[in-house]
Amino acid sequence: MPQVPPLPTRKDSLQNHPRRTPPVPQWPRYSSHQGARARSHLELYSTQSESTHKVMTASPESPSDQLTVEPSDTYVFESRAHAKDAFKMLQEFFGEQEMCDVEIKVGNKSIKCHRVVLACISLYFRAMFKSDMAESRLECITIQDLDEGAMENLIEFCYTSRIKITTENVQPILFASSILQIESVAEACANFMKSHLHPSNCLEVIFLPFSLIKWIKHDTEHRREHLPRLMASVRLAHLSLTYLMETVEKEELVRRSLECRDFLDEVKYFQMSQVSLVPNVNVSQRTRPRLAYAGVLFCVGGRGATGDPFKTVECYDPRKNKWFQVAEMNTRRRHVGVCSVNGLLYAVGGHDGSEHLNTGEVFNPKTNKWRPIAPMGTLRRGLALASLGGPVYAVGGLDDTTCFNTVERYDPTTDSWTFVAAMLTPRGGVGLTALKGHLYAVGGNDGTSSLDKCESYDPFLNKWSPIASMHKRRAGAGCSVMDGFIYVVGGFDDNSPLDSVECYSPLTNQWTLMASMGTCRGGVGLGTLGGRLYAVGGHDSHNYLNTVEAYDPDTKRWEAVKSVQQFRAGAGVAYCNCLVRFLKQRFSQSNAEHLQCV
Repeated sequence: MPQVPPLPTRKDSLQNHPRRTPPVPQWPRYSSHQGARARSHLELYSTQSESTHKVMTASPESPSDQLTVEPSDTYVFESRAHAKDAFKMLQEFFGEQEMCDVEIKVGNKSIKCHRVVLACISLYFRAMFKSDMAESRLECITIQDLDEGAMENLIEFCYTSRIKITTENVQPILFASSILQIESVAEACANFMKSHLHPSNCLEVIFLPFSLIKWIKHDTEHRREHLPRLMASVRLAHLSLTYLMETVEKEELVRRSLECRDFLDEVKYFQMSQVSLVPNVNVSQRTRPRLAYAGVLFCVGGRGATGDPFKTVECYDPRKNKWFQVAEMNTRRRHVGVCSVNGLLYAVGGHDGSEHLNTGEVFNPKTNKWRPIAPMGTLRRGLALASLGGPVYAVGGLDDTTCFNTVERYDPTTDSWTFVAAMLTPRGGVGLTALKGHLYAVGGNDGTSSLDKCESYDPFLNKWSPIASMHKRRAGAGCSVMDGFIYVVGGFDDNSPLDSVECYSPLTNQWTLMASMGTCRGGVGLGTLGGRLYAVGGHDSHNYLNTVEAYDPDTKRWEAVKSVQQFRAGAGVAYCNCLVRFLKQRFSQSNAEHLQCV
């Protein structure tokens, strides 16, 4: 039998099996200069124990960089110049036209650039490129109605963070930066313009226009030639829009002078840029307000299964996902026009169950009360209401025999209505919204069928112009603005309710189909609150609805939220900038407390 060798002793084991040591790392060879730098780094590391965790300067030559030594011989290096260096390289790519993936065309100028850079600086481009819109996939995007030089300056700003503002270019840059939602530039333009205003001239602005025309008319034959030069000395831009359009523009002396008309056009352009700076409640994720300050969504009037119109008004609290009631209107109203202006909510027209209405009323959240306003010139239901920074416009609608194309403008300062230019097409059940100084009327019914045609209104030219048609014909659709785009949801294609959703870009004049709602909704109300769209109520061809869906542009999905308390179709839905926490339920209380408003 073979002998088994004895087991090795511990001493033999240590002698015959020495402890293995890790291999020495093979460092790359360096030049003498590089070697000196490497040694200085290694000496720096060697001064730290293995258990330390502290930040050290990485190198005397780059004091802005940092090195974090972690336990177990690891470290995290942070270069504070990283972002600057990256954008410097992007500037080089832009200057050399390398790796560009999109071309922006404005007028006769085309600018090749990088989507990611535009999306980093412009909230408008960010929303465009992140969406399912056609523009997100196009290599060449045409932007309409913007100044070529302003667009070029703003794209360069996206790369360099610098822009030169002068008295000659401030207005087109202000207008373009407002539309593209580059807020830092818009604010810089506004501050620049403020610094060039002269308070000592404010009284002249008020009184000179009145005396100027009288002075010319005193000796028209000899003084008419001085009118353009004198008008150029008056700060017409500080006059109200109503006075400009109702008095100055209609003055016969002004109408006969080409120079005066050109000057008025300049003033209108300035006014339009100011309107575009009015805070936009339809904001993107980065600028979305906290829910406590997100405002309130109002659902006003409408009708239910009995056919009787409602007086009731419900408000949505996004923090608690809950609807609550406030003071009722003075009049029952279905197919009513609703909008908010300066913290007040307007409800105009509609049908009370017996007759068509031309009356209107306004709700003040501070007092929780409705009060009447002057009546319109037309009895109508199925109209739409929108505001352009002050005046309220009532558009379209119908009665039992006629669909209207007429438009009336309400001036809150004088409590009066005036007719302005009529739409190109009669529209009952029209959708309406305001964006960047223009009104947009979409769809509706012309008395024969539902429409896919749309048009926009320029208040300074007092003119309607056709825009691109929607993909679907729809009347009684919901319409609202979010992130600089116009959204239209639901409605009736003649007799069939729709669940489809479309999005319109004013810059490219294109409609894009978006994610559909979960329910078909005709006669639906739509509002924007806290960066989400809310589709409220409607009719699904079988039942009146009280359900509500919310659309999130980040997830591109609709989800159900809390239902309204009453089943409603033909209700008016609008955002108002009231603080939710100050709105108390007053439905059953006569001694309403004062409510606070932003």
